[in-house]
Amino acid sequence: MENQNPYRSSAMFLWLSAALSAIGPVFGAPLGYIIVALVMGVLAMGLVRGMRWIAYIAFPVAGISGAIVLGWIWSIGGPPTWWAIITTATCWLTASMLFGALWRPNESTTST
Repeated sequence: MENQNPYRSSAMFLWLSAALSAIGPVFGAPLGYIIVALVMGVLAMGLVRGMRWIAYIAFPVAGISGAIVLGWIWSIGGPPTWWAIITTATCWLTASMLFGALWRPNESTTST
């Protein structure tokens, strides 16, 4: 029986965070968010494949990018504020899901 990928749901939310970061420059965010979106997309591809070491990298990337976008909430107004709130929420949800998945022991290293 094949083990289920514990990072699959985190990968889907990381894809969503990448998409939201990619459209950030439309709302007035710096163009650097496109690079962040590309990095998140590459990390999400690794999570879909079940790579645990990618999850260790994706966890701080998602958490820190959510904190950076949170800083935009106080410097922008109108509809972009909603973009920043949604992006922050998805980034932090991704980080919390990765924390839960990484906290569980790795099946390949535990003995039965």
